Amino acid sequence: MIRKIIITTLILITNILSIAETNQQIIDRGNKNQKDIFDKYYKNTFDKNQKNNEVLKSTYSDLLYGQLEINKKINENEMKRLKGKRKTEFKKMYENYNLYISVNSETIRLLLNNFLQEKDNLHSYMFVNTYNLFETFELNMNTILEGEKDNKTVEGNVNTIIDYFYFSGDKKSKEEYIKMSNEEMRSIVKNEFEELNRELDNRITIGTEKEKKEGNKLKSDLIKLEKAYENYDRSFESYVNSSSLSISDKDSIKKLIKYEKIANLRFFKQSLELIKEGEDDGKQ
Repeated sequence: MIRKIIITTLILITNILSIAETNQQIIDRGNKNQKDIFDKYYKNTFDKNQKNNEVLKSTYSDLLYGQLEINKKINENEMKRLKGKRKTEFKKMYENYNLYISVNSETIRLLLNNFLQEKDNLHSYMFVNTYNLFETFELNMNTILEGEKDNKTVEGNVNTIIDYFYFSGDKKSKEEYIKMSNEEMRSIVKNEFEELNRELDNRITIGTEKEKKEGNKLKSDLIKLEKAYENYDRSFESYVNSSSLSISDKDSIKKLIKYEKIANLRFFKQSLELIKEGEDDGKQ
């Protein structure tokens, strides 16, 4: 039965990757897939199972497996298709992406296990962080690959990503991000890392002895994360530069990694926030 499910999934993925899609279609497909999987595990029994961690982990595992397999298939296709320098640049970028994902996952796990107050939502927070990072790879690659076939698709696909990961409380508008230079975006990422460290310092100052100890370890992990992210960002830029896209399209796409990291770091900061008394009840 398991083998049948895996084969069916792989056939579905092969069919998906053979059809040209916009980023909005990819997002819509992902949303539908999430709904279908949640229905499979929770239909008619949601109230009974909503706090069952094992059921929740099974649900999230199914979702992550599907997205991970899509990413692996993209890698396989590109390694077969590409040659010379462009193949080398892609291989390096994909390796740095996987290392970045690994370091990011360890860092968010440490943060959530020790500082997230809403412990009932621990698995949900972990899933959102990991799924978004998996999803960005498909969206970014689709923007590049479809852009090389038809440069008219680049603007729409880039704008879809900006819209999808936009933080509603952001002081900057989506239009401002779209108009920003690569270096301006890089500077914002740097500031977000610094702000996250300040937020962590505040939690360490008022925290328990365990939180102080784990907080200092987390600060060390954040240094590793920033380095892993920068390596991925640089290799992504090199890969994009090796494409046949126009200079302006390359510049638009190179900003995506930075924009997605800004959203990711704000998710980290949100996870550190202390809930005021009575605030949690208001959320439910």
